[in-house]
Amino acid sequence: MIQVLYTDIRGADMSQYRALYDIASEARKQRAGRCISQEAALRCLAAGALLRYAVGTDNFSLETDPMGKPRLRDREDFHFNLSHSGSWVVIAFGSSPVGIDVETRSWNESSEKVVKRFFSPEEQAFVWETEQDRRDRFLRIWTAKESYLKFLGMGLRCPLQSFSVLSEELREGFSASRLPDGAWITLYAQDRETAFQSIDLQRLTEAF
Repeated sequence: MIQVLYTDIRGADMSQYRALYDIASEARKQRAGRCISQEAALRCLAAGALLRYAVGTDNFSLETDPMGKPRLRDREDFHFNLSHSGSWVVIAFGSSPVGIDVETRSWNESSEKVVKRFFSPEEQAFVWETEQDRRDRFLRIWTAKESYLKFLGMGLRCPLQSFSVLSEELREGFSASRLPDGAWITLYAQDRETAFQSIDLQRLTEAF
C-alpha cells in the first residue's frame, strides 16, 4: 500500500514552529534557516516532521540517487516523495517508488501560458473543454505531470509536453484528492492500493 499524509500549516503559531524545529534534524534546521520567510521555513520543518512520522523513527539518514532524488540510506524497502504548495505539505511513502505533487495556484493568465507551453494537445483539449471547472482541470493535469516526473526521478529533464497523463498507458497510475480549499494532491505509483490521510501539526510533533 502507498500512503499519503498531508498537513495544513495555516494558522500555526510560534509554539508549533518551535516544536517542529526542536524535533528536526540538524540538516533540516539549517535548511529552514536559509528560507526567505517564516512560512517557507515552516513548510520545510513540516516536511521533515512528515518524513520522520512516515519512517516511524528519527534514526535515519538521507542520500540522493544518481538522478538527485532523495532516499533513505540503506533502506531499499522504503520509498518516499515530498511536496508542498501554499499552506499544504504532503508525503507519499511505501515499499515501491512514488511521486507526489500538491498545487494551490489559481487560474489566471500565467496558468494559460503554462497550459499552452507544457501540456500535450490532448491535455490542452481537456482543460479548454469547459470553462466552469477549468482551474480544477488545470490542477489535475499539472499535479499529475509533476507527480509522474517525480516518480521517474527525472525532474524537468523530461519535457512536460512530451507525454500525456491522460494516455491509457499512464492514467491508471494516478490517484488524486481535492483538498477543502481547492488545492489538488496527485500521486503516481504502480501500486494501486492507496490511502490519503490528513494529519495535524500537533500530532506530528508528539509522535515520538
